[in-house]
Amino acid sequence: REQHAYAEFIREGYPSAVDLHVEIVDVPHLFSARGIWPRAPTIVVEGVSFHMPSPTDAFLHHLIHAQVHYRGGYFWGAIELRQLLEFATLVRRFGPAIDWDEVTRRFASQGLETAIESYALVARHLLALPWPLPRLPTLAARIHARRCLAQLHWPGLYSALAPWSNLRAAFAEHRLRALYPRVEGELRRRLHHAGQFFRKTGPQAFV
Repeated sequence: REQHAYAEFIREGYPSAVDLHVEIVDVPHLFSARGIWPRAPTIVVEGVSFHMPSPTDAFLHHLIHAQVHYRGGYFWGAIELRQLLEFATLVRRFGPAIDWDEVTRRFASQGLETAIESYALVARHLLALPWPLPRLPTLAARIHARRCLAQLHWPGLYSALAPWSNLRAAFAEHRLRALYPRVEGELRRRLHHAGQFFRKTGPQAFV
């Protein structure tokens, strides 16, 4: 139960598997299945009823999966075009029904506002997606988006910036808040986390 996925179920002769989850993503402090149920409409197809996430929740799931959960795309400045296309498709299909204030509030409350703004900038540059967010992008978001685009053009930058990317992911604000809820202050949480890691691994692994 500590993991968000239970198992993949595969049947011989079928083209895909069923990936059964107990949580939506592996960061439930950002996005939990428990909060989705009250907002999920019930849909009936051929006598079978099931719940469909609301447009806002479907969009949040994609964004958190692409930028935080799946290989830490935001921290590494990594852009996968298949995910970016899904992002643009969701915005174009459900844009008016998405609660953009809730989306930006959710990300800003965890220190991740740059993640969504940068992602939207890259989608505008590569897929001509109109700007969907209620406020203009910050300078930090513009710089991060340029980094993402540069790494697409010059893949060697991805490896060169790997140490910095690892540090950003390991000391992400949202992660440390979840790990150390009783430690107050961002700097104190980072120092505490570094101390914990150092004690468990030793100097060589820490470096």
